Amino acid sequence: MKLQTAGIWKLIILGIIAFASYSSFSQVSLLKDDFSPGPSNWGLNSVGVIHGSVTVTGSENVWTINNSYTGRQVLPFVANTNAQPVGISGAPNSHYLHILSSGLNAGGTSNANYTTVLKKREQYMTSMVTPINASGYKDITLNFWWLNYADSLNHPNDTSGQVFYSTDGGTTWIRTPKTYSKDSIWQKESIKLPVFDNQPSLKFAFVFINPDVGESPAFAIDDVEITGTPTSTPTSNFTGDKTLICKGKCVQFSDLSLGNPTQWSWSFGTGNAADTSNLQNPKFCFPNIGKYSITLTASNSAGAGGALTKTNYIDVVDLSLIHI
Repeated sequence: MKLQTAGIWKLIILGIIAFASYSSFSQVSLLKDDFSPGPSNWGLNSVGVIHGSVTVTGSENVWTINNSYTGRQVLPFVANTNAQPVGISGAPNSHYLHILSSGLNAGGTSNANYTTVLKKREQYMTSMVTPINASGYKDITLNFWWLNYADSLNHPNDTSGQVFYSTDGGTTWIRTPKTYSKDSIWQKESIKLPVFDNQPSLKFAFVFINPDVGESPAFAIDDVEITGTPTSTPTSNFTGDKTLICKGKCVQFSDLSLGNPTQWSWSFGTGNAADTSNLQNPKFCFPNIGKYSITLTASNSAGAGGALTKTNYIDVVDLSLIHI
């Protein structure tokens, strides 16, 4: 009986592992940003209407991207930004997105910090520059690492760190439920709401509401990734830049498949098992005269769509045999 019970539990554990592996595999990355130097997916100090008022684009504090972690050990004292844990790209001191006091930055302190001199409760927003098209995807999830110690001691009911989303490209912003504050240690977060699914124009934004009081480090973000699961398998389709060619010439094929494909399997109809490709848009050169049927099977994490074969699609001729 004990052996049978042990065997049952082993099967259950293996099933859980297999399900977790499948779930992980089924997720497709729609956007990924570790804030390394170069073009960014995020517009710093963006304009938007949050809580009924327009966000501030340049004032006491601003959003910035750098890899500064050292605070200030003299008055005004600024705490260091804690080093990143294993799991964040480039840890422990990679480039990251964060709030920064304009005044402290002018004085040489450029880590995640803020000041509260104006006490106007300004709202600072950084939002995605371009919305993602989540059409055909479900289980859309916003993943990111964060820290924010603002108001953890003196203003316990503050909501200084917030996340918003927009389904109309940034015209209207809606807040997600959780508050991000009172923690100076990097934490990993995932937000998955049904309203994200199948949206053709989905954007996210991080908002810092300037506290009246409080202590650094300020709101900081790293390793943002948006993932989703395709709702159906793709419908395969393709075209070639030419269909009549001379022997030895090449055709550039272009994938036209619908349904968010992520993998492609091409066969060029030569009868040679090696004449295939897994590229999305391959180029293939035909060494012999004849008519060639081309087959494409497009797949995603939901599975493979039906194969599409265009019979005798490519006609290869020998010009030396053509008499004008």
